[in-house]
Amino acid sequence: MSAAETLLLGASGQIGQAIVTQWSEAEGPLRCVSRRKKPDWLQLDLYQDPLPDCAYILSSGPLDACVAALRRAPALPSLRRVVAFSSTSVMSKAKSPSARERQLAERLRQSEQGLREWCTAHGVEWVLIRPTLVHGGRNRNLQRVARWLMRYGCVPCQSPARGMRQPVHADELAWLARRCRQLPQAAGHGWVAAGGECLSYREMLERVRQQVGRGRLCPLPAWMLQPLRWWHPEAYAMLQRQQQDLCFDDAETRKVLGWNPGPFRPRRDELL
Repeated sequence: MSAAETLLLGASGQIGQAIVTQWSEAEGPLRCVSRRKKPDWLQLDLYQDPLPDCAYILSSGPLDACVAALRRAPALPSLRRVVAFSSTSVMSKAKSPSARERQLAERLRQSEQGLREWCTAHGVEWVLIRPTLVHGGRNRNLQRVARWLMRYGCVPCQSPARGMRQPVHADELAWLARRCRQLPQAAGHGWVAAGGECLSYREMLERVRQQVGRGRLCPLPAWMLQPLRWWHPEAYAMLQRQQQDLCFDDAETRKVLGWNPGPFRPRRDELL
């Protein structure tokens, strides 16, 4: 591997696939990493294998896997910068009623801290990107909604489902990651990357329904969902968040990095 290359972790994922599609020859060599053997890709298990030397790392997969691989690297003398995706869940799920979601938020927090500490100790620049709800490509949450509409003709939600959301497309995040790879002012900061509009959870579901072209929303009163608190706390926490505003201020990202995402326009081919 050339030390001038960019190493892309999570290349087969939602954002990673968009980075591969957008990458140009002018950006230099790109080496994609996967756990599975693929032609021209580097096969690595980030939880077990160390990373090879490279100039840049773009991490679009699990942040804890990136940090774990960096800690096992014997030496990365050519590495200049790491651009890694985290999530706004590090903030929004820290006090979730679901223990699993609180653990996720804590794991993200520790991983972010681990990345900063490793990069500081090795003289490497770091950039963290915290997106809001990601759509486009393989999005399990919105695809689950689309499958419910196709299979059952309806999708349940907690009435009135007015919590605000800022969906952001994977293609836009791929652009931001590529920009952060070289932009000097991006380094040493955690950037919120929110979508171009803030809409209610119910509006978001309705736009998905319109693209699917069938079914309806099925609003349920809060009292009907109380048993889930004990039977299925993760599902209960998910439904409770439909009333919670999860909009984040990304004004600094727009001002400094030129971030200008578009509105939420889901595509039927991506949903199904």
